[in-house]
Amino acid sequence: MRRPAPSQPLLLDWHPAEPYPEDAVRAATLAQRISRGVAQTLRDNSQDRRRIAERMGAYLGEAVSVTMLDAYASQARGGHNISAVRLAALVHATGDERLLGMLAEPLGLAVIPARMLPLLDLAEAHEEAEAARRKVDAIRRLAREGLR
Repeated sequence: MRRPAPSQPLLLDWHPAEPYPEDAVRAATLAQRISRGVAQTLRDNSQDRRRIAERMGAYLGEAVSVTMLDAYASQARGGHNISAVRLAALVHATGDERLLGMLAEPLGLAVIPARMLPLLDLAEAHEEAEAARRKVDAIRRLAREGLR
């Protein structure tokens, strides 16, 4: 089998982000789980909240305050759920994709880097080629048996 070029990423070399510890995000509702996830992301990030808010604002082209971040991270502020757009900005600002995974997982979906998509297509093409090879081999066997 031909080995990929050293510069080509390998699908098996990629590992998804480790999810939040369950006890860190355990809550009764998805909105509360997301609030707890936002809080955990903010705690785990090496940047301070002011810097994260600035980066979110730059990404969105609008002001984001530390007070807003605090509200998104608070289960007590139920009316201040983070919007999808601001969630995307938070992921951008922190590099923490766990929130996306938290949303995708109950839907049976996964978050993977776009750079891995061609490798998934390649794996699927290999599987299809292997299935076609097995079919050709089976037809050859039948043809040989029929010719005897």
